[in-house]
Amino acid sequence: MNGTVLFDTNIYISAILFGGKPKELITLARSGELEVVISEHILWEIREVLSRKFKVPETRLNAIEHDVLNLAKLIHVSSELDVISQNAADNKILACAVDGHVDAIITGDNHLLSLEKYQNILILTPQKFIKQREGIK
Repeated sequence: MNGTVLFDTNIYISAILFGGKPKELITLARSGELEVVISEHILWEIREVLSRKFKVPETRLNAIEHDVLNLAKLIHVSSELDVISQNAADNKILACAVDGHVDAIITGDNHLLSLEKYQNILILTPQKFIKQREGIK
């Protein structure tokens, strides 16, 4: 699977702190094999979680934000969706995916994953995305 994707906040956090499949996805994006879109909300959420939960210092946060902006295309999100009632922030992820015309959302979030698909946008774990992508090669 090629095309445009959206990495949920948890993918960036996992890639930065733990590696694994999320880091593989970042590597694919960095090499130009994936086109990635991001919103101001996702950028803010990355900073907020890294700062609050993991006590990442401001200088490192700035470097991470710079790196993410080199990796992903920042888009303006105008859609407002109310699809997931359990976690309103997930609706901002969906809205970014819709406005960014992505083919897939890659996430570890169960609220999003339970949808499986939204308006022809696949919602996959990093493992499933990589597996599907390798099946196409």
